[in-house]
Order: sequence, then C-alpha cells, then structure tokens
Amino acid sequence: MPFEYIKSDLYRYCGNTSLKFFFKNYILNRGFNFSVWLRLANSKGLLGKLARLILLYKARKYGIDISYKLTKITKHAKRHFWLNDVCTCHGLLPSHSA
Repeated sequence: MPFEYIKSDLYRYCGNTSLKFFFKNYILNRGFNFSVWLRLANSKGLLGKLARLILLYKARKYGIDISYKLTKITKHAKRHFWLNDVCTCHGLLPSHSA
C-alpha cells in the first residue's frame, strides 16, 4: 500500500509516475525524498523499521518534524487533496503561495 501512496505523491510533484521521474525527483527533490521514507515508515516488518531509522536521520538533517504515526491518508482525504490540487491548477481556487 505505501507504494501506491508514493506513486500518487510522485504524480503530485511532477505530473508523471514513470521510473525515470521517480529517480529524478528522489535524487533532486528533498521533499519527495522525505515523503518516500515517510510513506515507507508506515510499512510493517523489516522495511518499516529500516525506513523509520532513515526517516529519523532525514528529519534531523532537514529539520522536519512530521511523525510517521500521524500521516495516515484516508480515501476522503485523498479525494479532498486531489480536488484541491485540480481546482488550484485550473484557477478555481486561489493558490497558497505568498
């Protein structure tokens, strides 16, 4: 399941979900890199434990304080974010930039 969320995060960052864009954003975009480890930290088993260690390192390195425990995405929330992104892109809602 975290891989579907990572794929949707990638689409939000660049509008494409190809492997080429994944590696490009993973290497060049700190926000996407952090979100990948945030999503993986919600996994169970060894992958989740390893991801939590890496996430802790990245959180300290970048000064980001987001708990993986609090980032559960529901179907309702995904729909809300998608609608918000679409409406902002098409000028239906004001953008959040200052």
